[in-house]
Order: sequence, then C-alpha cells, then structure tokens
Amino acid sequence: MKKFTITIIMIILFLISTVSFAENLPVERDSLEKYELQQVGTIMMHGGPNSGAYYKIITDNGVAELVNDGTEIQGWLTFTKPGDAVVDMYMPYDGMVHVSRYHYKIVPKGSFEREYVDIFNYVNHTRNEQGLQLLEFSAELNDVCAVRAKELAKNYSHTRPDGSFFISAITNKGRHLSENIFVTTNSDGRTDLADYFSAWDAWFKGTESRANMLNTAIREMGINSYFDPVAQKRYWVQIFRG
Repeated sequence: MKKFTITIIMIILFLISTVSFAENLPVERDSLEKYELQQVGTIMMHGGPNSGAYYKIITDNGVAELVNDGTEIQGWLTFTKPGDAVVDMYMPYDGMVHVSRYHYKIVPKGSFEREYVDIFNYVNHTRNEQGLQLLEFSAELNDVCAVRAKELAKNYSHTRPDGSFFISAITNKGRHLSENIFVTTNSDGRTDLADYFSAWDAWFKGTESRANMLNTAIREMGINSYFDPVAQKRYWVQIFRG
C-alpha cells in the first residue's frame, strides 16, 4: 500500500513538473488540425518517461492521465463516451512547445471495424485538405451500406434488385443523397485496406464519385462492404447525405 501511494505521488509530481515546464516555453501551434474517428475505450499513447508531452482535453469525452507500467511513465488518453472531443497535445521541443489539436468523432464500440475507421478518417482527411467541412459518422447510413453491399453481389448497379433506386433503402433521406460503389477481387475475405484503396483510387479518379466525396452539401457518411465467397469479390459502398 505504501509503495502504491509513493508511486501515485511520483506520477502526480511528474505531471505537475511536465505541465509547468511546458507552460514556461513559447508556444507554436500546428497550422493543420487533425481529424479522426475513434471508438469509446480506444487508448492513445504518446511519449516516454522524458518526453515532457502531455494532453489537455477541451471537451469532456475522455480522460488524460499518466500511467506507470513498471518500466516507464507514458501519457495515455482514453475516450469514455460517444460525441465530439477536442484534445490539445503539448510537446516541448527545442525550446518551444509544439501544440497539435485533434478533433475526435467518437462512436459506440463495435460501430465500425478498424478498417472502416481508417477509411472514414481518410475521407475526412481529404476533405480537410480541400478546406471542406468534415463529415459526421451516420450509424443509419452505415447499416444501409451493409444492405446495399450485399445487393451489389446480385445486381451491381445503383438500382436495387427490386428495381428501385438505392435511396429507397434509406429512411431519413435528407436533402441530398449520393452513393459510390466498387468491386474488388479478394481471395481470403479479409477487409483489406489495400483492397479499399483500390476502390478509393477509382472513386477519386472518377468525376462523379469524386464529386460525391467532396460535395459541399453533404454532412454525413456511411461505409461498408460485403464479401461474396463464391465469386471471391468484395463489394464496397459509400453513401453520403446532406
């Protein structure tokens, strides 16, 4: 118990000294903010025992703390509930504090496979480079994409197997809807990022599909895929709503 108490005190003192050290230095803020989609319970780690880096949470969707794993003290960030979170990371370096701001779109655990998180982030990264508003994750559109991906194995078209257009699968249609589709050959059924980027490359080179991803009228996005084990093909779907 005594050893545990001493450890806690040391961690607190380390945090205080780190913050004090950093706050006494001039600040240089990154010009490019980072936008990511995370899940509740996701843990980020940065820095070693002497890095001096620390987090400052602007919103209340996470906790920042120092953890001693027995060998070194590291900075950890854990998200605790769905919603938006803004986090500043302070990194003392070369006589200055470099500040990076991260915007997180936090969704309930299990909403996405890890690969789809990366894909969602990549779309927003591309929109951010173009100076466009970032998209929100839509659980509804994500589910619709799963349905549409299976339908593509039967009829590879924006028209559904029953003859209706893809928008008939969506309950809340909003003011603007668009869909990107693609098919890749995949022998083992894994959701492979290399597979996705084949789709991405085709979408970004296509005039209409690229316009869908960069449309200023859209506000939400869903993405999903379906692997057909007989044809050994994976069908990809992105749906956007504004």
